[in-house]
Amino acid sequence: MKLRSLVRHISVYGVSDAVNRATGLFLIPLYTRVLPKEDYGSLALLYSVLAFVGVLYTWGISGAFLRDFTPAEEGERREVFSTTLGFLGGCGLLLSGAIWAFRGRIGALLGVGKGLVGLGTSILFLDSLTLPFLLSLRARARSGIYLGLTGVRFSSTLAGNLLLVGVMKRGLQGVFEANLAASGLVLLCSFPFGLPYIGPRLMLWRLKGLLSFGLPYIPTILADRVIFLSDRALLKLLAGLNVLAVYNVGYRLGMVVLFYVRALEAAWVPFFLSTFREREAPELYSRIFLYYIAAGGFLWLCISFGAPLVLPWYAPGYEDASSVVPVVA
Repeated sequence: MKLRSLVRHISVYGVSDAVNRATGLFLIPLYTRVLPKEDYGSLALLYSVLAFVGVLYTWGISGAFLRDFTPAEEGERREVFSTTLGFLGGCGLLLSGAIWAFRGRIGALLGVGKGLVGLGTSILFLDSLTLPFLLSLRARARSGIYLGLTGVRFSSTLAGNLLLVGVMKRGLQGVFEANLAASGLVLLCSFPFGLPYIGPRLMLWRLKGLLSFGLPYIPTILADRVIFLSDRALLKLLAGLNVLAVYNVGYRLGMVVLFYVRALEAAWVPFFLSTFREREAPELYSRIFLYYIAAGGFLWLCISFGAPLVLPWYAPGYEDASSVVPVVA
């Protein structure tokens, strides 16, 4: 029964993560037809920078939140939730204000307008506020609601891009405006599900416990971002934005395998925290690992051999991206 429970939550979180990432996959045909290759390359670079800076908006606090919130009673959960939300909100305001003040210089460094930098930091701020709400749903195994909120983000992002980029031809500005609107809508929709846990105080001793667990992960997370994202910066410097655009199409297709990996990660922490003391835990974990490897290998084969068949109609002019897919996957 426990294995079935994990599989069910993996399926839901897998669908949720796949839907989030599939937004980019669904939008590739739009971007590759409407945006010049150079603009699409700039978009890939900007997303990489935002992913890196986003670490500073969350402070590695996700694991600490799940650790303290999952086994706690309702009163303690309120303390954890309110402290996390208050801390992320305060830090996010300060960081966003600093970036906003220097958005002109940052934009010049990245080769984009300062308006895009301002929109990007606003998106990160809204997403950081949404994080405690989504984590609390995971901790309470409310995977259906989690999936519903994912659907809200997917549909609003897709609709916004179709309108602003496809119809109104607002280019990169439209891409970021659509994402900002989607982030705001998800925060608004998730608010009622965390409302019972919002309290008036930020408890410093709770915050100390959260940060003592989360901060040591920041160097690892930043290193992970450098490994996964530095290729965009290097390609921009060595080969130009046009090559980066082609690479990014292949990279996104290859990252389909990551949907599967992220699904297990999202479901694993609450599952592990609720089962690691049980006698049958080692045997259960070994079976999970076996199924995980087998399913992942099959998915890799499908993606690697399917990419050359899909790209000519999926992203015409980007067929060379097929050579990237097996390596990334």
